Amino acid sequence: MITGKPALIIHEMQKFVVDPAYAGFPALANQVVERGIAAKISALATAFREAGAPVFHTPARGRPDRKDVKVNTLIAAMGMKGTPLPPDHPAQAYVEGCEFHEGDFEIPRSSGLTAMVGTQLDTLMRRMDIETVVVTGVSVNVGVAGNVMVASELGYHVLVPDDCVAGSDEATHRAIVDNQMRMVARVVQSEDIIAALAG
Repeated sequence: MITGKPALIIHEMQKFVVDPAYAGFPALANQVVERGIAAKISALATAFREAGAPVFHTPARGRPDRKDVKVNTLIAAMGMKGTPLPPDHPAQAYVEGCEFHEGDFEIPRSSGLTAMVGTQLDTLMRRMDIETVVVTGVSVNVGVAGNVMVASELGYHVLVPDDCVAGSDEATHRAIVDNQMRMVARVVQSEDIIAALAG
Protein backbone atom coordinates (compact mmCIF):
# COMPACT_ATOMS: atom_id res chain seq x y z
CA MET A 1 0.00 0.00 0.00
CA ILE A 2 2.76 2.46 0.94
CA THR A 3 5.51 2.83 -1.65
CA GLY A 4 8.77 4.29 -0.33
CA LYS A 5 8.58 7.11 2.20
CA PRO A 6 5.08 8.44 2.99
CA ALA A 7 3.84 11.91 3.93
CA LEU A 8 0.50 13.04 5.33
CA ILE A 9 -1.28 16.15 4.07
CA ILE A 10 -3.96 17.68 6.33
CA HIS A 11 -5.78 20.16 4.11
CA GLU A 12 -7.69 23.19 5.46
CA MET A 13 -8.81 21.71 8.77
CA GLN A 14 -9.31 25.24 10.10
CA LYS A 15 -12.23 26.55 12.11
CA PHE A 16 -13.36 29.05 9.48
CA VAL A 17 -13.62 26.17 7.01
CA VAL A 18 -14.90 23.21 9.04
CA ASP A 19 -16.21 24.43 12.41
CA PRO A 20 -20.00 25.01 12.21
CA ALA A 21 -19.62 28.05 14.50
CA TYR A 22 -17.44 29.86 11.94
CA ALA A 23 -17.70 28.14 8.56
CA GLY A 24 -18.80 29.97 5.44
CA PHE A 25 -20.04 26.69 3.94
CA PRO A 26 -22.22 25.19 6.70
CA ALA A 27 -23.04 22.03 4.74
CA LEU A 28 -19.35 21.15 4.50
CA ALA A 29 -18.78 21.85 8.19
CA ASN A 30 -21.75 19.66 9.06
CA GLN A 31 -20.33 16.81 6.97
CA VAL A 32 -17.00 17.11 8.79
CA VAL A 33 -18.80 16.76 12.11
CA GLU A 34 -21.16 13.99 10.97
CA ARG A 35 -18.35 11.93 9.44
CA GLY A 36 -16.09 12.53 12.46
CA ILE A 37 -13.06 13.10 10.27
CA ALA A 38 -11.09 15.31 12.69
CA ALA A 39 -10.65 12.49 15.21
CA LYS A 40 -9.72 10.04 12.47
CA ILE A 41 -7.18 12.47 10.99
CA SER A 42 -5.78 12.94 14.49
CA ALA A 43 -5.24 9.20 14.90
CA LEU A 44 -3.65 8.98 11.47
CA ALA A 45 -1.34 11.93 12.19
CA THR A 46 -0.27 10.31 15.46
CA ALA A 47 0.65 7.14 13.57
CA PHE A 48 2.69 9.16 11.07
CA ARG A 49 4.57 10.98 13.82
CA GLU A 50 5.27 7.75 15.67
CA ALA A 51 6.61 6.24 12.44
CA GLY A 52 8.88 9.26 11.90
CA ALA A 53 6.96 10.25 8.75
CA PRO A 54 6.20 13.92 8.01
CA VAL A 55 2.86 15.61 8.61
CA PHE A 56 2.08 18.63 6.42
CA HIS A 57 -0.64 21.11 7.39
CA THR A 58 -1.85 23.08 4.37
CA PRO A 59 -4.04 25.96 5.59
CA ALA A 60 -5.64 28.72 3.55
CA ARG A 61 -4.31 32.05 4.83
CA GLY A 62 -5.32 34.88 2.51
CA ARG A 63 -3.58 38.23 2.28
CA PRO A 64 -5.62 41.06 3.86
CA ASP A 65 -5.51 42.99 0.57
CA ARG A 66 -6.30 39.92 -1.59
CA LYS A 67 -3.99 41.25 -4.30
CA ASP A 68 -2.95 37.76 -5.36
CA VAL A 69 -6.49 36.44 -5.86
CA LYS A 70 -7.58 35.92 -9.45
CA VAL A 71 -11.36 36.02 -9.63
CA ASN A 72 -11.69 33.53 -12.46
CA THR A 73 -13.94 30.97 -10.75
CA LEU A 74 -17.17 30.97 -8.79
CA ILE A 75 -15.40 29.84 -5.62
CA ALA A 76 -12.88 32.68 -5.95
CA ALA A 77 -15.72 35.18 -6.34
CA MET A 78 -17.47 33.74 -3.29
CA GLY A 79 -14.23 34.03 -1.34
CA MET A 80 -14.04 37.75 -2.09
CA LYS A 81 -17.20 38.42 -0.09
CA GLY A 82 -16.81 39.67 3.45
CA THR A 83 -13.69 40.84 5.24
CA PRO A 84 -10.55 38.67 5.24
CA LEU A 85 -9.70 37.11 8.59
CA PRO A 86 -6.55 38.48 10.23
CA PRO A 87 -3.88 35.84 10.91
CA ASP A 88 -4.54 35.89 14.66
CA HIS A 89 -8.33 35.48 14.39
CA PRO A 90 -9.62 32.47 16.39
CA ALA A 91 -11.27 31.09 13.26
CA GLN A 92 -7.86 30.70 11.61
CA ALA A 93 -6.93 28.06 14.19
CA TYR A 94 -6.94 24.36 13.44
CA VAL A 95 -9.87 22.36 14.77
CA GLU A 96 -9.39 20.07 17.75
CA GLY A 97 -7.47 16.96 16.80
CA CYS A 98 -5.80 18.55 13.79
CA GLU A 99 -3.51 20.97 15.62
CA PHE A 100 0.09 21.61 14.59
CA HIS A 101 2.60 19.56 16.61
CA GLU A 102 6.29 20.17 17.07
CA GLY A 103 8.09 18.62 14.13
CA ASP A 104 5.15 19.05 11.73
CA PHE A 105 5.37 21.23 8.63
CA GLU A 106 3.02 24.10 7.81
CA ILE A 107 2.63 25.09 4.16
CA PRO A 108 0.12 27.96 3.97
CA ARG A 109 -1.16 29.43 0.74
CA SER A 110 -2.71 32.85 0.25
CA SER A 111 -4.62 32.08 -2.95
CA GLY A 112 -5.52 29.21 -5.22
CA LEU A 113 -7.29 25.96 -4.52
CA THR A 114 -4.67 23.32 -3.80
CA ALA A 115 -1.54 22.96 -1.70
CA MET A 116 0.37 21.29 -4.51
CA VAL A 117 0.48 24.38 -6.74
CA GLY A 118 2.27 27.63 -5.92
CA THR A 119 3.72 26.47 -2.59
CA GLN A 120 6.87 24.74 -1.34
CA LEU A 121 5.04 21.47 -0.69
CA ASP A 122 6.18 19.53 -3.76
CA THR A 123 9.76 20.82 -3.45
CA LEU A 124 9.99 19.84 0.21
CA MET A 125 8.53 16.40 -0.36
CA ARG A 126 10.97 15.74 -3.20
CA ARG A 127 13.90 16.83 -1.01
CA MET A 128 12.66 14.38 1.61
CA ASP A 129 12.36 11.58 -0.98
CA ILE A 130 8.63 11.18 -0.39
CA GLU A 131 6.98 8.72 -2.76
CA THR A 132 3.53 8.17 -1.24
CA VAL A 133 1.20 11.03 -0.33
CA VAL A 134 -1.82 10.54 1.94
CA VAL A 135 -4.38 13.31 1.41
CA THR A 136 -6.89 14.18 4.15
CA GLY A 137 -9.15 17.11 5.05
CA VAL A 138 -11.51 19.15 2.91
CA SER A 139 -13.05 19.44 0.60
CA VAL A 140 -13.64 16.44 -1.59
CA ASN A 141 -15.35 18.86 -4.00
CA VAL A 142 -12.32 21.10 -4.58
CA GLY A 143 -9.16 21.16 -2.44
CA VAL A 144 -8.77 17.45 -1.71
CA ALA A 145 -9.66 16.49 -5.28
CA GLY A 146 -7.18 19.05 -6.60
CA ASN A 147 -4.37 17.86 -4.35
CA VAL A 148 -5.02 14.25 -5.31
CA MET A 149 -4.96 14.92 -9.04
CA VAL A 150 -1.91 17.18 -9.00
CA ALA A 151 0.06 14.85 -6.72
CA SER A 152 -0.74 11.93 -9.00
CA GLU A 153 0.23 13.95 -12.07
CA LEU A 154 3.54 14.85 -10.41
CA GLY A 155 4.35 11.18 -9.98
CA TYR A 156 3.44 10.49 -6.36
CA HIS A 157 1.56 7.40 -5.27
CA VAL A 158 -1.60 8.82 -3.67
CA LEU A 159 -3.73 7.32 -0.93
CA VAL A 160 -7.09 8.79 0.09
CA PRO A 161 -8.45 7.52 3.42
CA ASP A 162 -12.18 7.81 2.75
CA ASP A 163 -12.96 8.27 6.44
CA CYS A 164 -10.59 11.28 6.68
CA VAL A 165 -12.10 13.47 3.94
CA ALA A 166 -15.44 15.24 3.52
CA GLY A 167 -17.43 17.00 0.83
CA SER A 168 -20.42 19.30 0.76
CA ASP A 169 -22.86 16.41 1.20
CA GLU A 170 -22.77 12.62 1.32
CA ALA A 171 -24.00 12.13 -2.24
CA THR A 172 -21.35 14.47 -3.66
CA HIS A 173 -18.70 12.83 -1.50
CA ARG A 174 -19.55 9.37 -2.76
CA ALA A 175 -19.80 10.46 -6.40
CA ILE A 176 -16.39 12.13 -6.41
CA VAL A 177 -14.53 9.55 -4.33
CA ASP A 178 -16.05 6.52 -6.07
CA ASN A 179 -15.96 7.82 -9.64
CA GLN A 180 -13.10 10.32 -9.82
CA MET A 181 -10.56 9.82 -7.05
CA ARG A 182 -10.34 6.06 -7.43
CA MET A 183 -9.07 6.63 -10.98
CA VAL A 184 -6.01 8.58 -9.79
CA ALA A 185 -5.52 7.39 -6.21
CA ARG A 186 -6.03 4.35 -4.03
CA VAL A 187 -9.08 4.85 -1.81
CA VAL A 188 -8.67 3.14 1.56
CA GLN A 189 -9.61 3.54 5.24
CA SER A 190 -7.39 5.24 7.80
CA GLU A 191 -7.00 2.00 9.76
CA ASP A 192 -5.42 0.40 6.68
CA ILE A 193 -2.76 3.11 6.54
CA ILE A 194 -2.15 2.96 10.30
CA ALA A 195 -1.61 -0.80 10.01
CA ALA A 196 0.78 -0.33 7.08
CA LEU A 197 2.79 2.26 9.01
CA ALA A 198 3.04 -0.07 12.00
CA GLY A 199 4.05 -3.04 9.86
